[in-house]
Amino acid sequence: LGEVLRIARIANDMTITDVSTKWCIKEYITEIEKGKKNPKTDILVRLLQEYQIDLEEFEKINKYHDNQLDKKEKLQIYRIILLKILQNSNKKQYHR
Repeated sequence: LGEVLRIARIANDMTITDVSTKWCIKEYITEIEKGKKNPKTDILVRLLQEYQIDLEEFEKINKYHDNQLDKKEKLQIYRIILLKILQNSNKKQYHR
């Protein structure tokens, strides 16, 4: 869970400080990304909105992201996340 959120944050060119400044929860986000804590549902939803990933997509990605996956499979998942973010970003640019 935390690793997928970290990759999504990085893919959006955001630092933990960028995200946490809005909510004053820097340590909490760090602990989530390191796998030390699971986010509360409202925090998870807010992070996913910030990272432009809908909950359904995130659940699919997270379901298949575990320690059993080899490096190649993880890279494929990260590629899906990045492509999704780029698609959302392009949609926003055209709607301006």
